[in-house]
Amino acid sequence: MLKFIDEIVQKFGGRLAGSPEERNAQLYFKQLLEDFCDTVEVQHFEAQLTAKFGSLKLFFLFFYLNYLLFWFNPLLAALLGFLNFILFWGHFLTFRNWLDFLFPKKKSLNIVGTLEPQSPAKKTVILSGHMDSVREFKWWYRLKQFGAKLTLLSGILLFLQPLIFLLLFLLPSYLGAYTNYLYGGLVLLSPATIVFVDMRGKLVVDGAIDNLSGLAVALQTGRNLSKDQQQGHSLLQNTRIKIVSFGSEECGLRGSFAFANAFSEGLKAENTIVLNFDTIRERSQLTILEGEVTTRVSYPQDLVSQMKKAFADCSVPCKIINLMVGGTDAAPFRRHAIPSVSIIGMSTDKLDPHYHTRLDTLENLNPDGINALVTVVQHFLKEWDRQ
Repeated sequence: MLKFIDEIVQKFGGRLAGSPEERNAQLYFKQLLEDFCDTVEVQHFEAQLTAKFGSLKLFFLFFYLNYLLFWFNPLLAALLGFLNFILFWGHFLTFRNWLDFLFPKKKSLNIVGTLEPQSPAKKTVILSGHMDSVREFKWWYRLKQFGAKLTLLSGILLFLQPLIFLLLFLLPSYLGAYTNYLYGGLVLLSPATIVFVDMRGKLVVDGAIDNLSGLAVALQTGRNLSKDQQQGHSLLQNTRIKIVSFGSEECGLRGSFAFANAFSEGLKAENTIVLNFDTIRERSQLTILEGEVTTRVSYPQDLVSQMKKAFADCSVPCKIINLMVGGTDAAPFRRHAIPSVSIIGMSTDKLDPHYHTRLDTLENLNPDGINALVTVVQHFLKEWDRQ
């Protein structure tokens, strides 16, 4: 598995969504799947790949202009501020993509390899991860935990600004002398928003951890299942396996949305579940997500419980949490009512310094995590196939 990760990094480097590097890495992954899969397909798609991060400059441009508007029409400034925050919440935070129409479409692709069972398939399991990597979040690298806190503060300021403007409009006589303090305090805190406005640097990180590690789990599991089948003692009798490498995850789960939107009805007919793997850096940090707050999905409790049992059966510790910020490639499937779950392998209590920075390298990846997860997934699949 480490060889696969090293090959991708050495051959293609960073793989920005929609870039030639992402495309070539995906086509190389297709070749790897062709060595052991029954069929391999390419799904080409187009999406507004720059809309997610490109929108940030728009949100904060209105944020800054609102300070001027307040002195001419405080009520209008408050109302536009609330609208700005609602658009930020819907488009950026919750992956609703409301402002996509402002941005051009670009091409990307998903790769899908299929392993058929010995008997006619009664169900399908998708094992997935994403190929692309991200431009470095430079303030997270430079400022570490403080940079993450400033990012959170920036989002809060988008909400506080119209709220305070509204209070100043409604209660001018009551607030009196506090008006200048409230307004001035907002202005003094506003430079913190630089971590959002100028979030990304020029460097495209290796993405060895996020998320070649997840793809390595899917790939190795598929290889092991194929090897068992060739040797005549297949682990699975009734379950079809699809290994999917999504493109353009880092710009708003674009590959998984394209896949789920295109094939959801067929996947439901095949009794499909999705096991998605993302950022498997440490064995001690293996975590099952039971939901994601900002993508507004909850994963099926029976599926989460069965995955937890697989961890326990294999004597591999795991945590179960709701992901508070961000999203994974399992979320689009859940929005289509397809049973799905994501497993991650990094700290969620605080910013992992390797996440979205130049430290996301093979040297900082502990192979114990992906090795343990492959064992757990194979055990889960064996039990799932028996049902």
